[in-house]
Amino acid sequence: MGKIIRIEASAGSGKTRALATHFLKLLSEMEPSKENLNKVLAITFTNKAAEEMKERIIKYLKEISFETEEGSSLANETGLDRKRARKWLDVIVENFDSFNVKTIDSFIFSLFKAISFDLKISSDLDVTFNIDREISRAFDVILSNIDKNKDIIEKALLVYLQTAEDSISLYPEVKLKRLITDIYKHNRNYINELEDLEISLKELANKIDILLEVCEKLETKETDKVPKSEKEKLEYIIEKLRKVVEKNSSSSYYMNLYKEAFELSKTFLAYKVSGYVPILKEIRSILDKFLLREGRVKGGDDWTRIVAEKVREEGNIPLIYAYIGGKLHHILFDEFQDTSREQWDALKPLLENVLSEGGTLLIVGDKKQAIYAWRGGDATLFDSCLEDLRSAHLICQELTKNFRSKAKIVDFVNKSFHILKNNEEIFEIIDNIFKSYDKDIKEILSHRLAEIYSNVHQECHRASDEDLDNIVNIEEVDGENPESINDLMKQKVVEIIKKEVKNGINHGDIAVLLRSNEEVKEYQKILIINDIPSYSHVSLQLEKSKIVKFLLNTLRLIYNRNDKVVRFSLTNSRLIDKPIEAFLGRVKRRVLNINSPYEMLAAILEETGVSKRLEDDLAHERPFVEMLLEIAHQYECDQGTGIRRFVEFIEGESPPTIGLPEAVDAVLVSTIHRVKGLEFPVVIVPYRDWSVVTKRVITVHEGKLIYLGELDLLERDLKMKKFDTISREFIELINLFYVAITRAQDKLYIIIPKKASRKSQSTRKLIERMINYYVESEKITTN
Repeated sequence: MGKIIRIEASAGSGKTRALATHFLKLLSEMEPSKENLNKVLAITFTNKAAEEMKERIIKYLKEISFETEEGSSLANETGLDRKRARKWLDVIVENFDSFNVKTIDSFIFSLFKAISFDLKISSDLDVTFNIDREISRAFDVILSNIDKNKDIIEKALLVYLQTAEDSISLYPEVKLKRLITDIYKHNRNYINELEDLEISLKELANKIDILLEVCEKLETKETDKVPKSEKEKLEYIIEKLRKVVEKNSSSSYYMNLYKEAFELSKTFLAYKVSGYVPILKEIRSILDKFLLREGRVKGGDDWTRIVAEKVREEGNIPLIYAYIGGKLHHILFDEFQDTSREQWDALKPLLENVLSEGGTLLIVGDKKQAIYAWRGGDATLFDSCLEDLRSAHLICQELTKNFRSKAKIVDFVNKSFHILKNNEEIFEIIDNIFKSYDKDIKEILSHRLAEIYSNVHQECHRASDEDLDNIVNIEEVDGENPESINDLMKQKVVEIIKKEVKNGINHGDIAVLLRSNEEVKEYQKILIINDIPSYSHVSLQLEKSKIVKFLLNTLRLIYNRNDKVVRFSLTNSRLIDKPIEAFLGRVKRRVLNINSPYEMLAAILEETGVSKRLEDDLAHERPFVEMLLEIAHQYECDQGTGIRRFVEFIEGESPPTIGLPEAVDAVLVSTIHRVKGLEFPVVIVPYRDWSVVTKRVITVHEGKLIYLGELDLLERDLKMKKFDTISREFIELINLFYVAITRAQDKLYIIIPKKASRKSQSTRKLIERMINYYVESEKITTN
C-alpha cells in the first residue's frame, strides 16, 4: 500500500519550499523523462500559487545544476546531483505541458471534460466563474416571463415579506434576488431533491391547536400566558412539555408529546420558507438548460458537482480515473484545509488508486488558515480524509519555524493565540457571546478552537530584534458611535502610512488588510483623498460615484426631459440650487453646440459649480470625475463623438474602474482572503468588531427547506445544525485575524475600537482578550 505524508504548516513556515523540495525528491528517484515527469501531480488552489511552485522547482533545479551554496544544500536535502538536475531541467523545458502543477479547479475540469461524452455534454465548454451573475440571469429570465411564472414569484415574494429581517424597500425583488442567490449557493447540491410541503397553513394551524388543547390541561406552577400566533403557540407548547418531561422523565406519553411538538415546529419552520422552493427549482432548471444549450458551465461549481455525483453512483467509477491513476504515481496537495467536501469526493477514487499502486500522497495545510468555508472549504477534511484512506501508511510532520516575521511579531502571535488553548477561559468568553445556546453545544466550539490552535507556537528563524521598539503596535480609537469610530480608524491608517513613509518605508511595502470588499473601497477612497498612491483588487467603480451619476443623469435629461425617474433622481441629488426646468434650460443653452462628451461634461461641471466643489467638500469625488473625463477623451479618440452612445458605453456590462497597477509604488488595500500566502514589510489591520453575518439560517433538512431563525422552536439536532453553521463562520473570523497579522514581516499595526459595539456574535471579546493577554505579558501600553 502507498504512503501518506501529512504536513501541518503554520504561517511563514516555508510551505512552498517544503512542497518544492518534496517534488525534487520524487524526481531524484526516477530517470529524467517525459513519462516519469507525468507521474507527479501537484495540486494548488490558485493560478498564482501554481506558477510560484513551478518557478520555485525550476529555480532549485538551477541552483543544484550550478552548484551554488544553496544548490549544495538542496542537493543534500533532495538527493538530486548536478548531472540529474540538469537532465530534469531539460525534460521540463522540452515538455512543459507535462509539468503537472495545476489548480484543483483546472484538474477537476479536465476530469469533467473526460466524462462529458458519457454525460451527453459538449466538451467544448464556455466557463464562467461568476455564479452570482448566472443565478441573477436565471432570476431575470423568471421575472421576464411574469405570466408563466406569476405563481412561483408570488409565493417567493410572500415568504420574503413575511420573514424579512430588515426594512422592506420599494423594490423588494432586489433583496429577494440576493436572498435567493444566497440560499441557492449554500444548498445547490440539494435543490433538485427538495420536497414540496404537502400541508396547508389551515391544516398546520389545526394540528397546533389540537396539541395546544392537550397542553393547556397539563398542570404547571407558572401562570400561563395565552399565546396568539402559531409561533407563540409552539413556543408555549414546547416550553410547557419540557417542564413536564423534566418532572416525569420516565413517562413515554409525555415524551411522545414532546417529540410531536418538535415535529410540528419543524413543519412550521419548513412552511415559513416553502414558498422559495418552486423558484429555486426553476432557477436550477434554467441553469441546467444554460449548460446544455449554451455549453456554459460555472467554474469549479457545476463541474465539481457533476463529477462528484458521477463518482457517487454506486459501482460506477469512470474509466478515466483508472487511466489517469495508471499514469500518476505521486500527488502533492497544497492548502488542503481549503478543499471542499465535493472536491474531495471527486478526487478520492483517484487518490485511492494511486495509493493502491504503491504511490504517495503529500497533503500540506494549516487549519488556522482555513478562511474559505463560505465557498465550501471544509477544514475538518484535514483530519477526516485520513480515515477515508486509513489503509495507507501515514507519516505526520510539522513545520514549526517562522522564516517570515521578526521575533516580536512571532512572539505576539504565540502569546495572543496561546489563550485559545485554555478551554476554561475560552468557554467563559464563548458562553458570553452565544448566550442563548446550550452549554454542551458551546463547549464544542471551545474544543474546536483549542484543537485548531494547539500547534500555534513557532520559533523565529530571523535574527533577534530585541532592541527594537514599535514592531507590534496596538492602536486604539475612541468614538461616540460606529460611524465616528470608522472615520477615526481610517484617519489613523492615513497617519500610520504617512509616518512610515516619512521614516523611509516605500508605499509599496505597506498593506492595509480588511475583511470585506466594501471596506476596501472605503479605505482606498480615503487614501486617494489624502494623495496616498494605492491599488486594490477591488477597484472603485464609477457607478458608485454620486457626481458621476449626477453628470450622466444630466446628459440623459438634455435629450429626454420626459424621463421621470431620472428627473426625480437629479432633483434629489442636492447638487442643483434651482428648479429642475430652470437648471436644465441653463445647462442646455451652455452645451447647445457641443457634441463632444469630454467638453460637455466639463461644461456641466463648470456651469453647475461642481468643479469648484471638487476642491473642497466634494474632494473625495475628484478621482471619479477625473476618471470619467479621461474615459470620455479616450472614447472620442476610439469611437468619435456622440453623447447617447457614450452614456450607453459607460453603463455597459463591465463599467470602468479606478485603480493603479500593482507594479507602481503604491499601498495595497486588500481583503485578507486575497493576500493569503503573501507577505509585506508593514501590515495594518483595522479591526472593526468582526461579527457573524449568518445569524439566521435557511438550510435543507430531511429533504425540506427549513428556516432556523427561531431558536426556541428547534430540537437539539437543528440547534446543533444552526450553531455549526454559525460557529464555522465564527472560527473563520478568528482564522482571518490570524492570517492578517501573520502577513507582517517587519512591522504590524492593529487598530481596534476602544469600546466594543453591542453586535451579537462578535469576535471582539475574544480578540480583545487575546491582545490583552499579550499586552499584560509584555507590560506594554496601547497607543
